[in-house]
Amino acid sequence: LANDNIFISNKNNWIFSTAPRVPCFVRNRPGATNYYRKHIGDAMEISIEVDLDATLGCGQAHRWKKDGGVWRGVLGNDKVELVQREGGFGCEGCGEERIKRYFRSEDDLPAIMEEISGKDAYIAGLAASCPRLRILRQDVWECAATYILATNANVKRIAKMVGSVCVMFGTDLGGA
Repeated sequence: LANDNIFISNKNNWIFSTAPRVPCFVRNRPGATNYYRKHIGDAMEISIEVDLDATLGCGQAHRWKKDGGVWRGVLGNDKVELVQREGGFGCEGCGEERIKRYFRSEDDLPAIMEEISGKDAYIAGLAASCPRLRILRQDVWECAATYILATNANVKRIAKMVGSVCVMFGTDLGGA
C-alpha cells in the first residue's frame, strides 16, 4: 500500500511514513510518567446508552486499554479516561462534543437494533446479547491503518501491532 503519506509493505516487513506523527500511549517505557490517576472523580457525565466493555473491548478499536474500572485511550491528540456509570459514563480528557461524536450519540440505538433484528434471526440473537454495543466513529486514518494491520491476525495481535506502530511513529503523550 502506498500514498503520499505512508508506505506499508508486508513483503519487505517495513513501514515508512512522511505523515504527521500520530499521538499514542507508550506502555512501560522507561522514564515515562504515569499520567493517569486511579479513579476519575470530577469527570464530565455523558448520558449515552452504551456498554463500554462491549464497545471498547470488542475489537473495533485497538487503542483503548482497561485498567481496573477505567478505560484509557487516545482521541486525536487527547488522552481520554472513561468510567462506566449508570445511564452513561464519566469522561475526562476531551470535550463533550468530541466524545459524543466518537460514540455516535445521535444514533437511535434501540431503533437500529429493532430494524436489523427484524431482518435476520441470527443478527437478532447477536443484538440481544450485546444490547448497548455501539459502532464507533473512529479517525479515518486510524481505522484504515488498523484494517491493514488486521489482515490474518487475531484481536490481541492487532492491538500489539497498532501499539508497535504508535511506539515507532507516534508522539509519546506521557505513557500509560
